[in-house]
Amino acid sequence: MECRCGSRWRPGSGGGSRVRGAVPHGLKIEVEVRDEREADEAVAAGAEILLLDNMSPETIRLICARHRGRASFEISGGVNGANLDDYLGLGADLLSMGALTHSVKAVDISMKIQVNR
Repeated sequence: MECRCGSRWRPGSGGGSRVRGAVPHGLKIEVEVRDEREADEAVAAGAEILLLDNMSPETIRLICARHRGRASFEISGGVNGANLDDYLGLGADLLSMGALTHSVKAVDISMKIQVNR
């Protein structure tokens, strides 16, 4: 699991309490998880937001249902305009879509101003 602070969160290492102690009061802890096991461990250790990275819609739905009320959820990885509908309504609170920035197509726009005198 990856912590937003950049360090590894090793299951069973007590990392949750160390991270909480390093985070200023009022900031939430978001943990990137790769599967159901890591999601379970992160929530048990006190993660407040789970970043569900490159997961199938079925896995996302299961994790959101299992941990609803104990964590918030952000979907990331592999989401684009073509499959966006597959990821809506799964129970996640946030959705990150890199395609909005790295795959955008340029549009040729101009504006001509004519001054009438």
